[in-house]
Amino acid sequence: MKAAVFLSRRRIRFHIVSDSQAVFDELVAAAEAWPTAYREKTSFQFVASWYPPEHEDMKGLFRPCSSQRLFLLHLLPEESAVLYMDSDVIFLRPPEEFWQIFHEFDEKQFAAAAVYVGSYHHIPKDVRYSDVGFNAGLMLYNLTRMRQFPAGWEDQVLNITAEYHSKFKYGDQDILNIFFGKFRSHFRPLGCEWNLRSFYCKLDIIPVCPEMLNCGAKAVHGTAASFYSPGKLMTFFETWKAMKMTQSIAEFQAELRTNLAATKPKDKFGCHGRDYIDRILSQQLISNDVS
Repeated sequence: MKAAVFLSRRRIRFHIVSDSQAVFDELVAAAEAWPTAYREKTSFQFVASWYPPEHEDMKGLFRPCSSQRLFLLHLLPEESAVLYMDSDVIFLRPPEEFWQIFHEFDEKQFAAAAVYVGSYHHIPKDVRYSDVGFNAGLMLYNLTRMRQFPAGWEDQVLNITAEYHSKFKYGDQDILNIFFGKFRSHFRPLGCEWNLRSFYCKLDIIPVCPEMLNCGAKAVHGTAASFYSPGKLMTFFETWKAMKMTQSIAEFQAELRTNLAATKPKDKFGCHGRDYIDRILSQQLISNDVS
C-alpha cells in the first residue's frame, strides 16, 4: 500500500476487505504518519468480509479470506472496475500503469493477471487455463462485465468449488484458473514482470521472462512468506517498510540497491545466486522519479 501511494501520481481509493475492524484501524493509523501530500491523495474504506450463505467454509480454501477475491461483485456493488492486490504485493511502477491495461481489453475480456510461469498440473488439463496457469495475487477486474456474464459469475464459482475441490492446491486461485479455462475469452494474460515471486529465483526462470530480465520487475509478490525469510526479498521488503516518504524515488532506489548488495545470508529461495536479482528488484524505479 505504501509503495503504491509513494509511486502514484493520482488519487487512490483503497477498499480494505477484512474480517477485522482492528486491522483496518491499524492500517489507517499507519497512514496518518505519511506526509500530508500523500495522505491527502489517499482514502480508505473498510469492507467487511462476506461469504454466500451455506458456503462460509470457503474462507479456509487457502489463506484466511484470500477467497474474498471471488466475491467482489457482492463486496463492492457500487464499483465498475477494481485493481485487486494481495497484502504482500509491492509495486515498483505507479499502479495507474497497471490500471491502464483495462484500455487494452477486447470486448469480451473482464479480468487480467500475470502468467504463472510454472507447472500447474495439479488441475486437470481439460479444465485448467493453461499448463502454467496464472497467479491471482494482482489482478484487474471489470466488475460491470462480470455482472453481465450470462452464465453467472458466482454460480460458476460455486459449481467449480463443488466439482473440483479435491484437486485444489491453491484454493481460490485454482477456482479462477478453472473458470478462465472454461471461459478463456474473458481473460487477458499479462507478462510475468507484473508478479515476481520467490519461485522464479528458485527455478531460475526469470530468463524466460524477457521483459522482466531486460527491464526489471514492475511488482513483487511476497508469496511463501518470502518477505519474512532472510535473503534478498526480505531485504527488499524491509527497505520499503523503513522507507521515508520524504525521499525522492532516486534516493530510495540508491538505498535499496545498497541494501540489496549488502545482503549476505543465503536464502532458501535461491535469489542470492542470481546475479541479476538486485537489478530486477530496483531497475523499474529509474524512470519513475517525478519529484
